[in-house]
Amino acid sequence: MSASDRAPEGGRRPANANAKVMLYVAPSVHKAMAQVALDEDRSTSSVYVEAAQAFLEARVKRAAPEHAAGVVPGASTVTELAEAIERQGRRIEELHAAIGLGRGAPPQGDRPPAGTKAAEAMRVILGIVRAAGAPGLSSLHLGAAIRAAGLVPGTAETAKAVLNGAGLVRFEGRRWYVDGA
Repeated sequence: MSASDRAPEGGRRPANANAKVMLYVAPSVHKAMAQVALDEDRSTSSVYVEAAQAFLEARVKRAAPEHAAGVVPGASTVTELAEAIERQGRRIEELHAAIGLGRGAPPQGDRPPAGTKAAEAMRVILGIVRAAGAPGLSSLHLGAAIRAAGLVPGTAETAKAVLNGAGLVRFEGRRWYVDGA
């Protein structure tokens, strides 16, 4: 134990006994701790403190193991795990209810599936660039063709980026080409 962890001679802890401490925690552990805090409607800090206290208490218990007759070691851990899974299940059901999702198939309304607009924009842009052939198409002319096709600018930009990233079209010298043409 370091000198800073010990109580002073009088036995009273200083006023700053709840000092802030910085330590490294793996991202996966931090994510799990944040999820526990969210599930239990607590602060993440209180979850870390509780975990540290439980760790220290477990070390003391390991030094002097005491098991009651007929009690399976770790049984409380299994019970706690089952309760945590149940809480998680309830939380998921609450979230589904809050956003309007029920069990089973997703709702089929009048809205097209996600990604339909982007897929259509990619199809249109690829068709426009293919129609231009080997000479390609200037950015100015491609923009005019996109507006004439009625595509939303943001969707068109995303579609161009995806097509370029996938290697279906390429952009060189302010011109668009079908890759391989």
